[in-house]
Amino acid sequence: MGCDIHTYFEIKLSGKWHLYSQGRFSRNYQLFGMMAGVRCPEKVLFAAKGMPDDASTVTNFACNDYGSDGHSHSWLSKNEMAAIRLVHGAMSENPHEAYRQWSDACGCYWFDEGEEFPKAIEDVRLAFWFDN
Repeated sequence: MGCDIHTYFEIKLSGKWHLYSQGRFSRNYQLFGMMAGVRCPEKVLFAAKGMPDDASTVTNFACNDYGSDGHSHSWLSKNEMAAIRLVHGAMSENPHEAYRQWSDACGCYWFDEGEEFPKAIEDVRLAFWFDN
């Protein structure tokens, strides 16, 4: 039986987290191991830490709707995404470029090529969980 990931990119605007988009990650057990110790425990960078208390309404709804089939709920800050990105090379200090590098590494894009990263975004994170 395989393991899949359910990902929700969130952005912080005016001090509140909002869903930006649902990610589309392929099965990548080395990445899952780095993100939350799932399926590749020898690669763990971050242990699963549960859903963020201040997750967006949509992310919370999706998580609760998934119910007991979901496991290893967690989230990554932009700094944690940067640490994972270091596996693939240096991460830019510029948050706009760092976003693009993370997207390239994971094959998951929030914005279309050439689209401007909005200046109003205060922070970004990735909330996620797995199912078997």
